[in-house]
Amino acid sequence: MIYKGKEITPGLERIERLMALLGHPEEAVRMIHIAGTNGKGSVGSFIVSILREAGYIVGHFHTPALFSTEEEIRINGQAISKEDLAAYEKKIAEAGEDSFFQKYGAPSPFETETAAAFLYFRDSHCDFAVIECGMGGRMDATNVITHPAVSVLTQIDLDHMDYLGTTLTEIAAEKCGIIKSGCPVIALSGTEEVCEQIRQTADRKGCSLCFVKESAVRRISLDIEKGHVFDFGDLKGLQIQSPASYQLINAALAITAVQQLGDLKPDEASIRRGLKNMNWPARFEIIQTAPLIIYDGAHNPAAARQLRESVRQLIPDRDLILIMGVLADKNYQEILAILSEISSWLITFTPDSVRALPAQDLAKAAQGLFGNIYAAASLEQAWVQYDIWKSEMPENTAVIQCGTLSAYRDFCRVTERYRKQ
Repeated sequence: MIYKGKEITPGLERIERLMALLGHPEEAVRMIHIAGTNGKGSVGSFIVSILREAGYIVGHFHTPALFSTEEEIRINGQAISKEDLAAYEKKIAEAGEDSFFQKYGAPSPFETETAAAFLYFRDSHCDFAVIECGMGGRMDATNVITHPAVSVLTQIDLDHMDYLGTTLTEIAAEKCGIIKSGCPVIALSGTEEVCEQIRQTADRKGCSLCFVKESAVRRISLDIEKGHVFDFGDLKGLQIQSPASYQLINAALAITAVQQLGDLKPDEASIRRGLKNMNWPARFEIIQTAPLIIYDGAHNPAAARQLRESVRQLIPDRDLILIMGVLADKNYQEILAILSEISSWLITFTPDSVRALPAQDLAKAAQGLFGNIYAAASLEQAWVQYDIWKSEMPENTAVIQCGTLSAYRDFCRVTERYRKQ
């Protein structure tokens, strides 16, 4: 689906027309297209890091931005400048004056961002561009890509159910929309209904298909500060910075994806350096170790389960305070139920978003799940309350802020005093 203001407008008519008017920039660069419920950003960043280490010029289009719109469009890690983005937006606006858009509506903000990314990557002569779906796949504006170098499907679970379907099969069918005839497909092996939907789509379109199983990844060591060492296939002793358990399979998906690039695939040394050097913020990010402060953008039940697993592996014996803000269109009741298994201390706040659920409503939903609940008037007050609770708890008590990526910028501002310790 395609965002248009706060609403979502289905259809590829506008973006297809826009691409034609702009000279089809999406056809000028080798595209790696990624869809899924969780893990798109991490898998994409691993791929970008690996390809950069191999000496390629690599574009990356991803949402949401943590700080500014410009960071959604990057080349070799560097965000597009405000001036370049404004110039592309002007060009797109001029194309949007075509009479076609009087019938189908003007290009939406997400369509405009997508078109700007394609133009920027073409004009910058990128060797590859890693493109993440905004939501879904079949009707996502990025799905104007017709012949990707490889299509990647990350974890598929229940989310955005008002738009993508109410069952895993329906949601998987939407995500599988990025699978294109004759193009290789890499997918995380999930539930049987998800795998079957992927198989059927790949078979129907004559695509080679490789499922990546979590059992194929073997953890060698894990340290909350140093991250993981692991084996995957013939590659032994690989390293990633993240201690989050879910990043292992994301790294494995990225490795498998770049190995589909034929004569252009990176060598083993580039894969190793790319994995080791990748740093993707707001995904089980360790902000401070004493006290232990973690940010994780977990915003749906699947991501909450991943967060729960990482906590159980890394800090099973510590008391844990959760600071949580969520968007009202998420399944926050299930998120609360999952995370209540690792903590009985919850501070709620209202994220700075038109879609935010009020802190009081989240606190009310948490009744009976958490033993200690406090609804804060602001994120600043939430952290003041954390200090109060922490003073009454063991010295090694940890805190995790979670529930949405949209609060990361404010989190960085509010927790600056802890980072200076």
